[in-house]
Amino acid sequence: MGIEKDDLLEEIGHLRRKLEEKEREARFWKSEVENARKEGDKFRMLFDSMGDAAYFRKDGGKFIEVNRAACDRLGYTREELLNMGIEDVLSNDSLARHQSVIEEIKSKGACTFFSAHKTKDGRILPTEVHSCLVHFENYDAILSISRDISEKIEAERRIKKSEEKYRNLFENALEGIFQADTEGHILDANPALAKMYGYDSPEELISTVTDVEKQLYVDPEDRKRLLSQLKENGFVSGFEVRRLRKDGSVIWVSLYIKAKKDEDGAIKMYEGRVVDITDKKKTEEALREINRSLEIKKASLEEVNTTLQVLIRQSEQDKKEMEERFASNIMTLVLPYVEKIKKGQLDSIQ
Repeated sequence: MGIEKDDLLEEIGHLRRKLEEKEREARFWKSEVENARKEGDKFRMLFDSMGDAAYFRKDGGKFIEVNRAACDRLGYTREELLNMGIEDVLSNDSLARHQSVIEEIKSKGACTFFSAHKTKDGRILPTEVHSCLVHFENYDAILSISRDISEKIEAERRIKKSEEKYRNLFENALEGIFQADTEGHILDANPALAKMYGYDSPEELISTVTDVEKQLYVDPEDRKRLLSQLKENGFVSGFEVRRLRKDGSVIWVSLYIKAKKDEDGAIKMYEGRVVDITDKKKTEEALREINRSLEIKKASLEEVNTTLQVLIRQSEQDKKEMEERFASNIMTLVLPYVEKIKKGQLDSIQ
C-alpha cells in the first residue's frame, strides 16, 4: 500500500502543479493582451502567440478579432470566425446559459465560468473562460480567453478514480492501515485496524485513542525503540510488539511503518500497516513448549540409556567373571578327579 500509494500521490502532485502552471500562464497572457492591444504588430504577435484561445466580440456576440489558437482549436480559419458569432461555437447546454453569463459580465465587469465549445467537425471541447469588458477598435467589446480543460478534466477524473481506488483498498483491506502524527494521535484508520483493536469503527478508535503510547502499548519502551528506528532509518518492517485492545486483552502485531518528511527533512507524520500475528505467536509458543517437552524426554531417555549401558557392561563383566570361575573350577576340581579315574582304570588292567 506504502510504495503504490506514494506513486499515486506523486502523480497527483505532478498533475496539480501542471494545472497551476497553466493557470498562471493564462493570467500572464490576459495581462499582456490588455497592455499591448493598441500596439499594432506587437499586439498581433502577442495575441497569436498565446497558448489559449482568445477572441474579442461585440456586445451582440459577433467576433471582431480572434487569435491563432482559437482558429486551431475550433478548426476554422480566421476569416470564417470573423463572419461568425459566439453562439455559433457554443454547445447547446452552454448556449442555454449564455445570456446569464453576459449579464454577469456586464454587472461585474469580468467573469470566469465553465463552458463547452463546438468545433467545426462537431467535437465538444470543455473550456474554462475568463471574460471581461474592454474597449477594442472603437467598440465596447468583450475579451474572452478560453482554455481547453479536457486534460484537466481527464486529470481530475484520474485523480478521483485513483483516490476512489485507494479508498476502496483502504476500507476493504484485511490488514490495519493508519496515519498518525508525531505526538501519538491517530489521524486516519481503516475498519480492519479498528476491529483489530476492538473498536466498533475507525471514528471511535480515532476519538478514543488520544495517546497511543499509553493506550495501545503494553510496554511503553517498545514505542521508544520504534521511534528510534524510524528516526534512524525512515521506516520499520516487521517490528513485532504487543498491543492493548479496548477490553484490555493483549495481542501481538507486526508493524510496517514509513516516516513521511517535510521539505526540510523533519518527520511530519507516519503511515503504516498493522498485521495481527497473535495466532502466529501462539503457534510459536506451542512449538516451543513441544520442543521443551521433547528436550526433557530426550534427557530422560538419555539417562535411561546411560543406565542401560552401565547395566549391560556390568552384565557382561559378571558373565565374564562367571565363565572364568567355571573354567577355574573345572581345572581345580574336575580334571584331577578325571585323572584319578583314568589312573585307577589303568591299574586294574595291569
